Amino acid sequence: MDNQMEMILATGGRKVDDIVDQMIAALSGHGGNWVTRKVLAYAGLTDRMCRLACQHADGRIIAGQLGYKLFESATVDEICQAANALQSQATAMGLRSQALWRRLHSSQKER
Repeated sequence: MDNQMEMILATGGRKVDDIVDQMIAALSGHGGNWVTRKVLAYAGLTDRMCRLACQHADGRIIAGQLGYKLFESATVDEICQAANALQSQATAMGLRSQALWRRLHSSQKER
């Protein structure tokens, strides 16, 4: 499935920018505190929509173990923790990707 179709299915056909705006509005109403996914569900945001909003919010939304928060309300430590977590995930994904490529190339030599 291509990325565009995946986004349409995940958002119910809504534009991702609208979902980003909806999530920012929902987070704005919580006084700068962390907001859980469960609370965001009351604003009509699914888990998938929250992840897409974070991905497309150009850093305006951060995610952490306590939920989601606006960048402007986060401490420097919270922002660093979120950035480090993303970097760690990216490194782990890169290692998985390399393992797949190695396995593919070695299996093609055997065929």
